[in-house]
Parts: sequence; C-alpha cells; structure tokens
Amino acid sequence: MLFSSFEFLFLFLPIVFLLFRLLQEVAPTRVLISFLLLASIAFYSWWKMEFLPIIIGSITVNFILGKLLANRRNSLSSNWLLGCGVLLNLTLLVYYKYAHFITMQLSPLGVPIIEQGILPLGISFFTFQQLTYLVDIHRGKEEEKSFTTYALFVSFFPHLIAGPITHHGQILAQLRRIGTGFRSNINFASGLGIFAMGFCKKLLIADELGPVADSVFNAVHNGVNLSISDHWMGTFAYTLQLYFDFSGYSEMALGLGLMFGVRFPANFLSPYKSKSIIEFWRRWHMSLGWFLREYVYHPLGGSRKGPSRRYANLFIVLLISGIWHGAGWTFVLWGIGHGLLLVGNHWWRSHTTLRGKTYDILCHIATMTAVMAGWVLFRSASLSDTARMYRGLFVQSSDATSIIDHNQWFWIAGASIICLFMPNVIEIWGKYRPCLSLDKTLLRKTVLTARLNAKWGIIVAIMLYIGICRFSRVSPFLYFEF
Repeated sequence: MLFSSFEFLFLFLPIVFLLFRLLQEVAPTRVLISFLLLASIAFYSWWKMEFLPIIIGSITVNFILGKLLANRRNSLSSNWLLGCGVLLNLTLLVYYKYAHFITMQLSPLGVPIIEQGILPLGISFFTFQQLTYLVDIHRGKEEEKSFTTYALFVSFFPHLIAGPITHHGQILAQLRRIGTGFRSNINFASGLGIFAMGFCKKLLIADELGPVADSVFNAVHNGVNLSISDHWMGTFAYTLQLYFDFSGYSEMALGLGLMFGVRFPANFLSPYKSKSIIEFWRRWHMSLGWFLREYVYHPLGGSRKGPSRRYANLFIVLLISGIWHGAGWTFVLWGIGHGLLLVGNHWWRSHTTLRGKTYDILCHIATMTAVMAGWVLFRSASLSDTARMYRGLFVQSSDATSIIDHNQWFWIAGASIICLFMPNVIEIWGKYRPCLSLDKTLLRKTVLTARLNAKWGIIVAIMLYIGICRFSRVSPFLYFEF
C-alpha cells in the first residue's frame, strides 16, 4: 500500500486515525499500542501477505535475543548471543537481497544460481533497526519488556517500508506514552501539512520526471544511440526524480508519524544545497548515515587511530552504504566512488585555506557534478549501460536520435530551482518541532514559515487536491527497491 494511493488516503489512514482518536479518549496506552500494531500489520500485509511471517519472525527472534542479552550481560555467552543475532539478521537480509547476485558471481565455480525473488518490503530497514537494538542491549542499554511495544517500534507503518531507520532510544519512549501528553490537534494539523508537501513532491514532480529518466536509461539499455542532449536530460531528470521521490517519502513519513504524536529523526535535508560531499552525506539519508557512523565507523576506530585509519574507515562505511542500496556491481562502484570522494574531501579540507563566496560556488558545482555522475551508476542496469551513458554525455554518434521533448528542460529547470533555493519542510514547519533534534547548522532562516491558520489550511487542502488529481500517474517510491 503506497502512501500516495487511493486505498491509503481514503480508506486506511482515515479509518486508522479516527479509531485511534476514539480509543485515545477511552482506552489505556497499551490498547492504543496494540491497535497501531494491528494496523501496521494490515498495512504491510496489503502488498504481499506471504511476507508477513518474515517480519513477524524477525521481530519475535530479535525480541527474545534482546531478553537473553539483557539477562547475560558481562558474560562470555553475551558475546556469542550478539554474534548469533547479527548473523541471523544478516543471513536473512543476504538471502533475500544478495543471494542471486552472489551466486551469479560464483556460478563459474559450479555454485548453483539462486533465482532472484521478490524482495520483502522494508527488509533492509527493519533489519538494520533491530541490529541497533541488539548491539545497544549488549552495550548495557535497557531492553524493552513489552513485546507489543517492541513490535510496534519495528513495524510502525509510517516508517516501515523505507525508513527512517529509527533508534529504539528515540522511539520506544514515545510509544510508551502514545496518545497522552501531546497536543493532538496541533500535531495532526502540522503533520497533515508536512504530509501534503511530500505528497505533492512525489506526484507532481518526481512522477513527472520519472518517465523522462526511464525513457533515456531504457533506450541506452536497448542499444539506442541518443543525442548528447538526451543523455544530459536523462541524467538531470533522474537526479531530480530521486531527490523529490525520496524527499517526498521522507516528508510523508515524518508527517504521518507526527499525526499520531510520534516524532521521527530527520532523514532528508536539502542535500543538493551541499557545498561538499561531507555535507551531502550529512543531509542525504541521514538515518542510514547515523547507523553507519554509530555502528560501523566508531566500532572500527573512527578517527581515533590516525588519519590513515580514519580514511580507511570512511571508505569502508561508504562501501557498505553502496552495498546496502542494492545487489549489483553498479552499487558497489557507487559506494567505492563516494568513499573515495569522501576521503578526498576530508583530506582537502585539512590541507586548504581557501574560503569565500566564489570558492563556495565552485565547491557546490563540483559536488553536484560528482553526485550526478554517481546517480548514473545508481540508475543504470549494468556497468556496460553506465559506460554507454557516460560516453553519451560527451560523444554523439553519427546516427544519434532524439526521443525526448526538449520542452522538458523547463520542467527540469523549475524542479532545480525548488531544490536549490526553496526552504525545506523542516525549515518551513520548524515552529511545530516536526522532527527529533538535529544539527541546527544544517538549517537556514526562511520567511516562508507555516502557521496553523485558515490561509495555510487552504494551501494544504489545495496541495492535497492537486495531488489527488494525479492519482493516475502514481508509481512506487524508488527507495522501495532498496
């Protein structure tokens, strides 16, 4: 079930929210938690009922492991239990997401190929989320004693499918008091406004740019020689499609959580305004960056063992990020590329004294050029497709053809202006604390601030209406694939 689908907007969400508000008036918190858990299970089951045992089994096993770890702290068996927990979680993820790719590489050695099946929705997200829980219990943090509350923490429908990856310390405390002690009307109104903005980004911008990007990348995959302008248009279209698709999803998830009184961590914060790859990774998929920093980079030693070790750790983190995003050499090379860029950026920052507005502009251009080059890898079906796309950006064949209406450049220019110069949703709705705390240096002052009044109510209603009118163009969120 998509957030931007008719079934979600006109059936699931209204029914769940109204029942939640009714129960809030008469039922204790444990009933509200159980109700939201059942709703989240129904939400997940809507897509593929056969994958329901996977997430339920994963939740149950990890909850039991958490209990066992809590009872055996400071013992030798604790390390074994943690190792078993990590192995079980990663085995599940590897089997469903990477088994086909791995066996394809090993097939010349006689290893039978495991056919590529349908990837269970959200498996990358709920696996990493539960790994943080097990590791923290092993480190001495308190375990969750209620299975229902833990299950809701993992499966809460606003973040279940494509994040953000949430930390149990941030969310469990909110779930334990859900329905009490918060301003329901303010949370609902601001959450709905945030949801509406993400909804419009997805349907009015991302889904309009998607066909342009798809036509170019599919044509290259099928061996069609396109003009240089088509290659550039396809690259720009995908760069912006991915931005508005992920931004739209992240804001819809943030708004939905807020409507139920739960604040999520920010997951997306104007990454295309970044002046460096370092800043880009502070703004793009922030919850994944947090996970890799806290549970991979720091355990590897972080920056505590000298510059060389620090650079190696940074590279490993970005390589894992690439592998996490998908099973294929394109994702591996994308991770390697960003790892090298991040290492180079840190080295350059420690050796340069250049400053100033002109320098910032040049840094922004260089950063966005590198990011777009990476997205070509990200979107291409194979390394050969990537090579053809890169070549087509600069070399035009004698028999090149054009398949794109070049009036689309106006649409791409408009989308570029929005992501480069407009404030983001957290800046616009900052008065209502839409998310958990974040680095204030990433935010900019804006005169466009939301208010819970009639004018903004009309704006939100118009956005929802315009988005609903585009239901015929609805497509899955791109991060569902990862």
